[in-house]
Amino acid sequence: MSSNQPTNYLFRVGDASHLWSSSEFNIWGIHSNTSGSKFFLKNVKPGDVLWFVKGKSKGLIVATAIYEYSIKRVNGECMPFEQLGWVNVPGSWDTDIHFKNFKKIEHMRLLSQIKGSAANPRVYNKNCLVNLPEMYTQIYPTEELVQSMDLNVREEVFEGTSYLITTNGDIQDEQIKKFAVALIKSSINNSDEDDVETEDEDEDEDEDKKEDEKAALEKILDTCSKINDEITQLISSLNTRLAKL
Repeated sequence: MSSNQPTNYLFRVGDASHLWSSSEFNIWGIHSNTSGSKFFLKNVKPGDVLWFVKGKSKGLIVATAIYEYSIKRVNGECMPFEQLGWVNVPGSWDTDIHFKNFKKIEHMRLLSQIKGSAANPRVYNKNCLVNLPEMYTQIYPTEELVQSMDLNVREEVFEGTSYLITTNGDIQDEQIKKFAVALIKSSINNSDEDDVETEDEDEDEDEDKKEDEKAALEKILDTCSKINDEITQLISSLNTRLAKL
């Protein structure tokens, strides 16, 4: 597999009830002392793909997400199990896995047929009967991944040097760096153009409001003038009748 391609990891998630509750916060939990977790934490990188497999279901893949970063759980600093909804089954998960672009795909009926006795999580291999790299391209179109990068990359300048920062640190890959620079500049330019267009639109709206207000006032003035003429005529008619009495 090319180093530019994401690595696919499969997680067994029991009945998936904990996954459904904590996916609201884009978090999954693991115990860092298992062999599968140690390998995962050592090798995983931002952009790798996470596949969540339901237990006792012939390896049914129920959801997928894009990995962002991991943090060791610290009491008082991380969300408690109760808030995450990890209360149905007791556990001692000590590491939070943060992800994005979470998608429920149970309806696709992807049966991986992976066995429950192997490491958890595990790297995708030929034992998985679902072609995960192919499914990845179908579930996450290129345009969607580009848009997600636009939300997670920013440029910062420190002591005269420009850095590209993501949620997981500096960007090292030169090709990604060039792409991100172009993306940021494009975003800034588009934002400037939008500001100019917005200002022009605001000025046009102000002019339209003034014209509408002027027309309304002229109409009121014209109506008042007509009423005044009618009142004058009425007064004159009354005076004439009074003179005849």
